Amino acid sequence: MPEPKARAQTARVVVLRTVRGTPDLVFRCFTEPSKLVEWFGPGEARCVDARVDLRVGGRYRFEFRSPEGERSVVGGVFREIDAPRRLRFSWIWEVWKTVVPAETLVTVELRPLGHATEVKVTHEGFPDAWTREQHAAGWAATLDCLEPLLRSKEKTT
Repeated sequence: MPEPKARAQTARVVVLRTVRGTPDLVFRCFTEPSKLVEWFGPGEARCVDARVDLRVGGRYRFEFRSPEGERSVVGGVFREIDAPRRLRFSWIWEVWKTVVPAETLVTVELRPLGHATEVKVTHEGFPDAWTREQHAAGWAATLDCLEPLLRSKEKTT
């Protein structure tokens, strides 16, 4: 029995943030290409191209560039859309398939907290602990970029 428990521990990442802004605004930040290129990406890597067909069964594709020019591309299919509360989509690296060959699943849940929103990102289905840890760090760094964008939107609305 220890094996399934160990596998379950490496299979899932959960990252929580509380950010200023309504769930509607935060949902649009996750789904509108013009907003995604303003914030989405881990660390210093940034989304330079975002394509989104926001419907169940629709595809998305994000291209990232690091400051050094390294390119990475991720894409997938929307499995569930419950705006502005929940978004679920598959996630597979197009460029890093030799490093991360598995398709995984991301769920974004948004819960209103007065003038703020709790963002919960659950990413699951990792083939190993290393891949899980890379994505945990990536989601944490990515969500760190959301709050400054929301603060700038708050000033202009």
